Amino acid sequence: LVIDVASDDGGAQRRLPATPERMAKLLAACRFTNGADSAAVLALYEKTAKAVLGTVEKLYYIGLPLVRGDAWTSPALLAEALNYCESLRTLFLVGNRLDDEGVAELAAGLEDGALPALEVLALGHNRYGARGVEAVCGVFRRGVAPRLQNLSFAFMPIGDAGAAAVAA
Repeated sequence: LVIDVASDDGGAQRRLPATPERMAKLLAACRFTNGADSAAVLALYEKTAKAVLGTVEKLYYIGLPLVRGDAWTSPALLAEALNYCESLRTLFLVGNRLDDEGVAELAAGLEDGALPALEVLALGHNRYGARGVEAVCGVFRRGVAPRLQNLSFAFMPIGDAGAAAVAA
């Protein structure tokens, strides 16, 4: 059980999972008494991260602000982590303050064929419109989430252009 206490501006404070690539950057800034320790730590982390991210079936990021350029919670970092989520079936990105540019950043970071088991994707209560919906729908043409059955843009001002993107 994780209880995330809100920050002063009402957003969640937890961080996104660090991928092996992110951990390598973080470790590069650390000092080890024995330089060889860094490689050992990274190898152990990579094994653990792949095991955890590769087997997770549900992720709920509700209220966690995804802020472009943020060192810990950017849409690009989320995409990097999602690329490891081979077993993920349900993903809720709800109330994350995502705007059109943030959704585009998230979509651009997803590798072709990512999220092969994803069935439910909820993206409601954010701040993007038709351009964001177009970015989301564009990933499906790249083979992302081929098993998707339920896509939700609840409480989003997507307009006719966004509805047309979903229909296409």
